[in-house]
Amino acid sequence: MLRRSILSIVFLFAVKGEAQTLSISPKAPAPGAIVRLSLRPASADTVLKISGMMSGEPLHFVKSASGTWRAIGPITVDATGEIEASAIIEKA
Repeated sequence: MLRRSILSIVFLFAVKGEAQTLSISPKAPAPGAIVRLSLRPASADTVLKISGMMSGEPLHFVKSASGTWRAIGPITVDATGEIEASAIIEKA
């Protein structure tokens, strides 16, 4: 019987004192999955670039028309427990 692991993802942000909204889809990814990260900074008009890392791979965020920044990230096939992702927000 195939056993499915449910992972939780921990996100770290480099902006202090501002509320950020981050979501991940799917909410409980299996090992080997690709996830979509969506980040909505509190003051999106001053954001120049968002970059980050997840599972040892770079995250390349792209701004959508709605002002949300999106990236795709990997879950390694041998992942268990929590996965850490970091995002660095560069502002004007």
